[in-house]
Amino acid sequence: MDKENVEYIECTCGTEILRMSYAPSDDWPGLNIAFWVHGHGSYRIGFKERVRWIWHILRKGKPYDDMVILDTLKAGQMIAFTRDYIKWANKKIQDIAAEGDVTV
Repeated sequence: MDKENVEYIECTCGTEILRMSYAPSDDWPGLNIAFWVHGHGSYRIGFKERVRWIWHILRKGKPYDDMVILDTLKAGQMIAFTRDYIKWANKKIQDIAAEGDVTV
């Protein structure tokens, strides 16, 4: 069994992590993206941002957990991993098509 390809990318603010992965042994290619919230770390939230969060919690019932901020370096890391996945997935799809299992 081939090793799963995994990339962890921490949000620039230090409160969330993206886990991107794909397994070469999978029968059909698929990119898995998990979003993990792990606290607010040492990031100091300003007054205006606190009011925004409070308003969001009052309206929605939970704090934000749907945004990841990536600086240029981390965005490049995500792009590089995604490009590797696309190369692998295209080859996998062509291999499956060559076996006659699917039309591409």
